[in-house]
Amino acid sequence: MQIIEFDEGYRTYQIGNDTDRVIKIRLDPDLMTRIRDVENRISELEERIKNTSPEDLTELSNEVKSIFNDTFGADISTPAFNGANVFTPVQSGKMLFQSFFEAFIPVLEADIKALKPTGPRPEVTKYLKHSETHRESIPDISELTPEEKKALLEKLIS
Repeated sequence: MQIIEFDEGYRTYQIGNDTDRVIKIRLDPDLMTRIRDVENRISELEERIKNTSPEDLTELSNEVKSIFNDTFGADISTPAFNGANVFTPVQSGKMLFQSFFEAFIPVLEADIKALKPTGPRPEVTKYLKHSETHRESIPDISELTPEEKKALLEKLIS
């Protein structure tokens, strides 16, 4: 059997100085969108969190861990929370999962931004259709505000 090795876009992150607590995830373009979706799902759970018993809080914590793992496509909960309930209060007055993501998200955002392609690499260009090789001429509107995008769209269709 032949073994094929290539960069699959995975990055590893170690929690503190504990070499056993490592998160390995793929930095795909949709990751930040999925994370924002999780933020909305967790916000929806806030009422359930406020009105739950300690026994039910464990079940809810496991549900949230499963949501996090699905979002990242990997078990991030085991290394991140080290078996603790995600709703454990920490010194900052926040919950453990909030503290973790406040530290983790900026690192992810920086890594994802650093990976944004600047155009097709020369060794890949020969495999692309001719029309796809000129994508760099399409303006990047990702930094525009929703209002600016709407104004641009109105200008283009008028």
